[in-house]
Amino acid sequence: MRVDREALLHKLEMVQPGLSSRDVVEQGNCFIFQNGRIITYNDEVFCSLPWKELAFEGAVRAEPLLNLMRKLKEAQLDISENKTKSEITIIGKRRKAGIVMEAKIAGQFSSVEIPEKWTKLHEEFTNAISIIQQCAGKDVNKYALTCIHIHPKWVEACDGYHVSRFRLKTGFKDPILLSKDSIKQISSLGMTKFSVTESWAHFKNDSGLVLSCRIHNMDYPDMSKKIQVSGEAMTLPKGLQEAIPIAEQFSADTQDDNLVLIDLKPGKMRLTGRGTSGWYVEPFTIKYNGPEISFYVPPGILSEVVTRHNECEVTEDNLKVSGPSWVYITVLAQKNEEKK
Repeated sequence: MRVDREALLHKLEMVQPGLSSRDVVEQGNCFIFQNGRIITYNDEVFCSLPWKELAFEGAVRAEPLLNLMRKLKEAQLDISENKTKSEITIIGKRRKAGIVMEAKIAGQFSSVEIPEKWTKLHEEFTNAISIIQQCAGKDVNKYALTCIHIHPKWVEACDGYHVSRFRLKTGFKDPILLSKDSIKQISSLGMTKFSVTESWAHFKNDSGLVLSCRIHNMDYPDMSKKIQVSGEAMTLPKGLQEAIPIAEQFSADTQDDNLVLIDLKPGKMRLTGRGTSGWYVEPFTIKYNGPEISFYVPPGILSEVVTRHNECEVTEDNLKVSGPSWVYITVLAQKNEEKK
């Protein structure tokens, strides 16, 4: 079977969200070739993408296949299975390689329901997810807060310290919870349609890629009161936009807790990014007459704040930014210090 290397690599990378580096499910670290599709499944995410040229079936370890496709230079490759169906052979101009294949497919994903109908996804939905997912928590002991809450009228996330709600008509009939680590992948995949079955929420793009996220049946805290606070008006400085990515070079050292620090005192603001490799500080002059306060915020969120709604409010306990469709609130640093 002769294949276009770059086209195959693109397909493999699209279904990567369904891979797992841990032994969560059998063949969770494999690309599964079955019924003219490339499949990945890790118990939380199921990915399926058509590959009409497929001429064999089996499960192939993802890492060696991806690495090989990225390192080879040939535009065209010959790929076939051996007689015992125990490996696939990949042949270029003057070189060839073999990768072990399991002919028997475990089929752990057979319980994933197949959608019958698809609905057009709101044009702002994936953008909303990319913004609010930065506020989802990481504490598995508070699992609901590690999820994205999709409501018919909004999507939201909260880790107990930061709250973000993006208002839009989602098209979802009932509220559902999806793991942040599963749904955040849709932002870069150009999803245009969705469907909801009993246990899964499915998203589809124009290439035929289907990414299905497991629905978690648990209660989500009511965030409505949290976002109704109001306080003293303040305008964030425009120069902050350029300073954020510089500060993030350091704060991103700790990816699981990537936060920058904002210090406020009358007439002045200071941005600090700190990580294991160093730190960055930049001061600004602003119109602010309130008390000296500090707060932590994800740099991606702060960038959105400055770009979309540089007007904000400061209360005794919170910083709040709100616009026509988006609300973000962070707890001030003295309330948030135990998180650090």
